[in-house]
Amino acid sequence: MKNNKLIILSFLFSNTFLNAVYLNEVGKIKKLSNYNELKNIEVKRIVDWNNIERNKSKDKVYVLGETEPFTGSAIKGLDNQKNIEGIYFYENGHLDRNTYEYYNNGQLRIFLTKMNDKSTGESKYYYSNGKLQANRYYKNNIIQSDVEYRQNGTIFRTFKATEGLNGITTVYFENGKDIQIIAEVTQDYSKKGQIATILNGKLQRYDKQRQLQAIFNFKNDSIAGLPQELYYPNGKVKYYAIAKDNNQKNPTFTQKAISYYDNGQEKENCDEVDSGMWICKKYDKNGKFKGEVQKGGQPIEMSNFWANFFMGVLNILFQ
Repeated sequence: MKNNKLIILSFLFSNTFLNAVYLNEVGKIKKLSNYNELKNIEVKRIVDWNNIERNKSKDKVYVLGETEPFTGSAIKGLDNQKNIEGIYFYENGHLDRNTYEYYNNGQLRIFLTKMNDKSTGESKYYYSNGKLQANRYYKNNIIQSDVEYRQNGTIFRTFKATEGLNGITTVYFENGKDIQIIAEVTQDYSKKGQIATILNGKLQRYDKQRQLQAIFNFKNDSIAGLPQELYYPNGKVKYYAIAKDNNQKNPTFTQKAISYYDNGQEKENCDEVDSGMWICKKYDKNGKFKGEVQKGGQPIEMSNFWANFFMGVLNILFQ
């Protein structure tokens, strides 16, 4: 009889430990906007997010006081008065399957697809009212494509990877169709938990009539030593200059600075002959040479262009 009782108790204990649970057994889950998606998800066990920690040397997550890597679901906000803030799934100590994070009102804020702690596949980001904010695809934690939306549902900005960390960012006007900015960029993951965008190549700015307004050139976020151009509405170059430094709010020029008439004829062509000293050749609209002057400081008055137009482009791109 004693042996039989021991066998029964052992069976019950093992069966209880191995039985899976469903997320709908957590009452707070019902308040979440994607409850129907969650309710039938089966996991080995559910624990409070505050009761797990990552072992840095093993790079795996464990339940406090346990020696086996955690497998199951960890819920942030499970054992307190707050609403659920996040639901995370682990397999052998690594984030796996889907990850969900929420606003205070229970609306889904972020959906990520995880594999071995890395974002892989589709991810979605939402506004607090439930409207889609961004639809993003990852491969081994690196963004491959991204579409960002305004509150009204029109496309604001897109990103498409080209090679490695490089890609093309496109910004659209309010209608979500007409292009405002196209920029060659490089993704920067050097700061943990942050994704920065480095301008690295050509940046083109268009007006609402789809006319090219400017082409800026960057190398590793710097404009120093690179040509910059501003265009007339008819497509002719208005200003051409090479920045001497990376003071993007008020750059100084070197080597060459040229202004043009709207017919494409040079208006003023300046070369730096000494530090801060320029020789500028002037022409009329028909190309007739008018004379040569010596200037100090900035050869061509472009301060309003750089301060307003140039910085306005950067503000639009990175808002």
